[in-house]
Amino acid sequence: MAVKLLYYSLFVFVGVFVFLLYKEPYYINLKQSDKPKANLEANRVTNYSIQKEGVVLVAKSSQILRYKTYDKFFNIDIVRKKSDGVTDNLKAKEGSLRGDLLRVSGDIRYADSNGIKFFSDESTYNLKSKVFKSLSKFTLETNSTTVFGSSLVYQVNDGKIFAHNVKSISKVN
Repeated sequence: MAVKLLYYSLFVFVGVFVFLLYKEPYYINLKQSDKPKANLEANRVTNYSIQKEGVVLVAKSSQILRYKTYDKFFNIDIVRKKSDGVTDNLKAKEGSLRGDLLRVSGDIRYADSNGIKFFSDESTYNLKSKVFKSLSKFTLETNSTTVFGSSLVYQVNDGKIFAHNVKSISKVN
């Protein structure tokens, strides 16, 4: 009885082995996704920058993704207090920081306590050279003037502004 069981098992094993020998092999697609994966993910983040004067910057984001070469932010809200007492606020739907280049996009809104407001869809700021660029249509408002344009470059250190296709509306009281 045991010998019959051994022969039967051997027959089944050889049959399966011959079947698998002539069968076309399966290939599992292990192709890596082209989309990079985040090394770190954080939700509802608040960053405080504290100096001897107190809290000088509060940066909030609904989500931060850190990749190997850059960081990505969503629903940005930054409030900064400058040394001259002026406070400003920057809001945007999305942003990324790659090296020294900060790029914000999606319903950008900037306002400061002097009454200056800036609206655009996509802008960049170089942290090293302190050059702000908006290569899309923008609106710049002060207390009495509204300026529309197609692109803007602002050199923070020099205080120079270069704008293209500018139209301005001034309110006179």
